[in-house]
Amino acid sequence: SGGALVGAAAVLAITLLASPARVADRIALTGSSLAPAAAGSAVLEPMADGSIRVDLAISGLPRSDAGHFYELWLVGERGRVSAGTFRSDGGPLVRSFMTAADPAAYPRIGITLETDDGNPAASDQRVAGSG
Repeated sequence: SGGALVGAAAVLAITLLASPARVADRIALTGSSLAPAAAGSAVLEPMADGSIRVDLAISGLPRSDAGHFYELWLVGERGRVSAGTFRSDGGPLVRSFMTAADPAAYPRIGITLETDDGNPAASDQRVAGSG
């Protein structure tokens, strides 16, 4: 039984070493002409279930007044996928979002200011993003 335990531990160690590592990807964010002081990063981390956790850390976004909110987008050649919405009081902001979007297909990040009008499409009010 001791040999079986050692053998099981060796198989577990080999399995863990052979498993592809899930590596977080940090994307730098800069402000647009609508929010020139905005700067921060988004860290995309693959989860065990195949989803992606997006950890947003940004400062310099103007306060989102009543009737407005910000939306975080993953952007690629096929368009955009929303990762979630948030409001800002004008101070530094740290938030986490979950998405099923494939970061290989949507490698860039965008943040838009949206009007709370029920329209799910992205506005043209881009306030920050990556490349």
